[in-house]
Amino acid sequence: WIVNGPVTAGGNVYLSSSTGQFSNTVGGVITGGGTVTLEGDTMALGGGVIGSAGINLQPYLPATTIGVFDGAAGNFQISNAEFALLQGNTPVTIGRPNGSGNVEVVGVTLPTPRNLTIQAPSQLFGGTFQVPGPLVNNGANLGLNAGGGSLSTTAIIDLGSGAAYLTAQQINLTYRDWE
Repeated sequence: WIVNGPVTAGGNVYLSSSTGQFSNTVGGVITGGGTVTLEGDTMALGGGVIGSAGINLQPYLPATTIGVFDGAAGNFQISNAEFALLQGNTPVTIGRPNGSGNVEVVGVTLPTPRNLTIQAPSQLFGGTFQVPGPLVNNGANLGLNAGGGSLSTTAIIDLGSGAAYLTAQQINLTYRDWE
């Protein structure tokens, strides 16, 4: 599935590629008056994505592994440059609402604070959700949902005035109080 030209809708937008890569080119800006959901085996964003009520990026299959930000392991990957193409100030969700694949989030400082949820809530015990590097999202909320799996981080998660929502069967984290 390749979007070469602009796609605009007054309501929700749902674009799915059941086999192969979902991609949009530089001219393929996708704009929705509601929530924009993009789904594929893999993702390659080259044009902007604007969702007035939110943006969801998700693999087609629930068990697909997810890598978020440059250098993260996973079949479904969102790079730093692709994340920067998500325009507006609406919440971003990466991962399926019934996702079960392992997730890795590599550290990054987000250029603009965004409410961000990264999820694999259907993970079973033994699934992994790792944040090995620092994650800075000043002034916005961050949700990490590993369901029945294990969420682990030894990295600094700096949300400034934002809040963190961590969900997992087992949570292993290093806490550092900055005050």
